[in-house]
Amino acid sequence: MIVPTIILKTQRLLLKAVTPNIYTGVIDTYTDEQLMDFFGFTTADQLYKERQRRAQGASSYTSTFLFFIIVDIASNKTIGSAGYYRHYPNHNRGEIGYILTDETFRNRGLIKEALPVIINYGFNEMNLHRIEAFVAPDNLPSLRIMELFGFTKEGHLRQHYFTNGKHDDSVVFSLLRSEWKSL
Repeated sequence: MIVPTIILKTQRLLLKAVTPNIYTGVIDTYTDEQLMDFFGFTTADQLYKERQRRAQGASSYTSTFLFFIIVDIASNKTIGSAGYYRHYPNHNRGEIGYILTDETFRNRGLIKEALPVIINYGFNEMNLHRIEAFVAPDNLPSLRIMELFGFTKEGHLRQHYFTNGKHDDSVVFSLLRSEWKSL
């Protein structure tokens, strides 16, 4: 069993870091059942999409990643992930994202609980200068999260992502180290 060595903790959550090396080891050696458990997937479609992401190359020479699987302490269940799905070390910036794959854990304030710790980690341990986020214009909960944590709206990218057979827009946000009120 591959075990993340970086673990952050909040009141209700454990955040276990997944680096490119850990990701590759997990994807290459775990059974489907183990992968479902590790990533907190609740559907076969989620596992399929993860395998597609791996087949397309989860990282490249221009970027890398460091994200955290989110574990609910009370149930010891993996319920999602959050972190820097793209990290550009040469530019001291990272793109933050998050998802609760287990819908029964949504609307409990868990992302609000996890993000301050992850943002602090980005600025203090990864030496980020800038954190970026791309949010769908109709994703009201994530738009509120951006506002809550002091991200600045920088613009609207037309047909920025191709998902589910269509091109979708993104609203781009950023947070600079100098703007963040550390924990």
